[in-house]
Amino acid sequence: MLAEAGYPRGFDAGDFTPLPGLWTAGEAALNYLNAVGIRVKLRPMERAAFYAAWQEKKLRGLFLTAAGNSGNAATRVEAFIYSKGSYAYGGYPDIDELFQQQAREQDPARREVLLHRIQQLTIDRVMFAPIWNTRVLIGVGPRVADHTINRSRCRSTPPMRTCGSKASEPCEGPRPHDPPSLLSRPDQVIEWANKPNATRGAR
Repeated sequence: MLAEAGYPRGFDAGDFTPLPGLWTAGEAALNYLNAVGIRVKLRPMERAAFYAAWQEKKLRGLFLTAAGNSGNAATRVEAFIYSKGSYAYGGYPDIDELFQQQAREQDPARREVLLHRIQQLTIDRVMFAPIWNTRVLIGVGPRVADHTINRSRCRSTPPMRTCGSKASEPCEGPRPHDPPSLLSRPDQVIEWANKPNATRGAR
């Protein structure tokens, strides 16, 4: 494909900056890019500096990022695709106009059509190169016994507990069978994995 595009020997794409915390995915993407002739070099950054540079539009070359904040299609377009968005790099006038139209539109069905059109334009113009798409369902409410985030096998923090998720439940900390966090010592992880009740939903 590079040869067909006029780059039979590939080309230099400059820095490749992965979001701190995603080093493994970043290194894998870098290796794949270099293998096909898109030559990049890893540029590690500290987390605060990365986010500041991202918002200030100072990142150059390629960078790998991820978004896990709550929202919907419109908020994602506003932040990452709309040219005035907090994390957008450039943009297109026609996409900006479609975003403004959907913001004014009162009919949910028509808004959906406009948002689908925006999404298709980002695909047609290759504005992003998606690597993976993770969907995590999190439920919080009076009928939910526990936050579903506690059921994830791969977390960077200890299990989250709340008060009053059910009227009869007192405040409490992590239960003995709760999975360990990524901050746990290896012996704690092994000890938990060997417990007979180390299954999701055990009480």
